[in-house]
Amino acid sequence: MASPQQKAFCVLEFAKTNSVVTVQRAFRRRFGINPPCSKNIRRWFRQFQESGCLCKGKSPGRPRVSEEQMDFFLWGYVKDHVYVPPLPTNLNDLKNRITTVINSVHRDILIRAWEEYSYRIDVARAAGSGHIEHF
Repeated sequence: MASPQQKAFCVLEFAKTNSVVTVQRAFRRRFGINPPCSKNIRRWFRQFQESGCLCKGKSPGRPRVSEEQMDFFLWGYVKDHVYVPPLPTNLNDLKNRITTVINSVHRDILIRAWEEYSYRIDVARAAGSGHIEHF
């Protein structure tokens, strides 16, 4: 039985290619195991289009995928690095710390965050903006 991640992979690939054979080949390359049958791939895709969900049962809502997620990521990163002991004692110290942290964000961190965000958008598009379990 396919995991939720494997089902999501199949749905996303099928949405991109509209070819079960291409999905099966990509699945085998990605997971190193035998792919699901064409019937299951088509069923998952249809279910995803109709309900916006790959979970069993009803969908509880819509995904919250927006550009704000990148802001939340950056703000979380800044908070984790600015508010460490000893805490800033005045406004200038706080401004300097924030500037230093933002300037120290490595390119790799931004690339990984952007790739994750892009993947989530692709999944949400394939879901027709429906709910995505374990997202």
